[in-house]
This record gives sequence, structure tokens and C-alpha cells, in this order.
Amino acid sequence: MQIGFIGLGAMGAAMARNLLESGHAVCVFNRSPARVEPLRDAGATVASSPAQAVQSADVVFTMAKLARWRARRVSTRCTWSSC
Repeated sequence: MQIGFIGLGAMGAAMARNLLESGHAVCVFNRSPARVEPLRDAGATVASSPAQAVQSADVVFTMAKLARWRARRVSTRCTWSSC
């Protein structure tokens, strides 16, 4: 399975690494290029854009932080059952 992964913060990097260690082909993208290097060393393909990361993916993960105002707005209107 080809996996596209966008967002390699603390949680995203750990998830992408677990997918690689499980034998999946993972293509990663992050705004900060330094964050992709450990995953490149672990076998991930590094994309130069989010579009490239998802182009041939069967599954896409995004671990992007919401803007502070957006997170507040969503949390006041949604429950687990309605989001």
C-alpha cells in the first residue's frame, strides 16, 4: 500500500515511522525540510510538495496543526458524534 503523509511534527513523525517499520511505502512532506531527513534515512520517499506526497497514494494522513482560532471555533460547535 502506498501511503502519503503530510505533517511530521512529534505525532506525525512517529506515525510515519511506524508505518515504514510495518513495511508500507510512505511518501512524506513537511513544511520544515529538516523534519523529513530521519524518515528519508528510514526509507521514506520525500515529496517536494503536498500534491506530490498524495499523487499516487492509496491512503493519505495529514497531521497538520489547526490555526488557534479555528481550533477554538470547531471545539465549541462539535461533539465526537457530530464531527
